[in-house]
Amino acid sequence: MSQTSERIREPSVLDRVDDRIKVLCVVAFVAAVALLPDGAWTRFGALAGLLLLAYLLGRVPLLWALKRLPLLLPVFLLVGLSAWISSRGESGMGTDRFLSVLVGASMSLLALALMAYNPGPDNMLRALQFYFRGSFLVTLLTMTHRYIVVIVAEARRMLRARDSRGQPPRVLDRARVAGSMVGYLFVRSLQRAERVGHAMEARGFTGVYPRGRVRPLRWTQLAAGLTFCAAMAAVVVIP
Repeated sequence: MSQTSERIREPSVLDRVDDRIKVLCVVAFVAAVALLPDGAWTRFGALAGLLLLAYLLGRVPLLWALKRLPLLLPVFLLVGLSAWISSRGESGMGTDRFLSVLVGASMSLLALALMAYNPGPDNMLRALQFYFRGSFLVTLLTMTHRYIVVIVAEARRMLRARDSRGQPPRVLDRARVAGSMVGYLFVRSLQRAERVGHAMEARGFTGVYPRGRVRPLRWTQLAAGLTFCAAMAAVVVIP
């Protein structure tokens, strides 16, 4: 994700919008998708059009986000199947609920992918800290984003060490080696987390990141964000 945020590209319309407005619009979009009734395909299409407009304004390649959908497809299918089973007794509602959950989850993931691409993970976390200052979830996300790079680097070193020693010929032996690597990486991550936690506590960290200088919101951008949220609310409310 950090590599994505550093991708060199031409400035877009979304680049000039405050990150706090972007986060607000994405949260409102996900809430609007969740509030849509089952089988409201016209409203789903309207929200999809708004999402596509945001992708075009941000000059974000839609294919980049679509490639990440299959990673969560098993989760979507499981949730949709659960919704379909819970509504089997209702005539014709099982299929609509299954498809609605599948489409809504995909659209929500595309919206979150847009927020990860623009404004990027760092700016997104700073915007979340503005709205949820002192929230444990935001602190956890910030710490995860900061130290996931360290864990990935450790995993790559372990993979290089494994490749230099050669892989076992049998599948069972390779699976045993992979399990040992996962367990060792988990233990190393816990040890590193404890050291980092003790070091931050010794420096006076209280669990809340200090807030830097907060720029005032421009009325034009705030009005544009509220207009976008009002359009999504109209899609949900108006039958």
